[in-house]
Amino acid sequence: MTEKRKPAAPGKGQTGYSSLDNANSNKPHKNSKGSLRKAINDKCRDCIYDDLAAGTWLQQVSLCNCPKCPLYDVRPKTKALIPDNVLRYYQVVKLDVSQGVKFNMGVQT
Repeated sequence: MTEKRKPAAPGKGQTGYSSLDNANSNKPHKNSKGSLRKAINDKCRDCIYDDLAAGTWLQQVSLCNCPKCPLYDVRPKTKALIPDNVLRYYQVVKLDVSQGVKFNMGVQT
């Protein structure tokens, strides 16, 4: 006769959830390839993306102006130039195109 085991109580390094629970979770499994990058991308997209606003989700996240966010330095950024109409929508001014595109968030004076 096999004994039914209770799940471990959550503690250091333990979630208290079985692997089946993790499989049904929306969160990526910690051993999944690329899961940290995907988790960061998903969080940034969830935080800032507005499908009714100008620009793609990646352009909008690239223009994030919340430097106090713990994900700010590792947020996904587009490698392509952001179109002028998107920059105007967010009132972003290009500061220095010769050194790579840098932005100043705020109203152009």
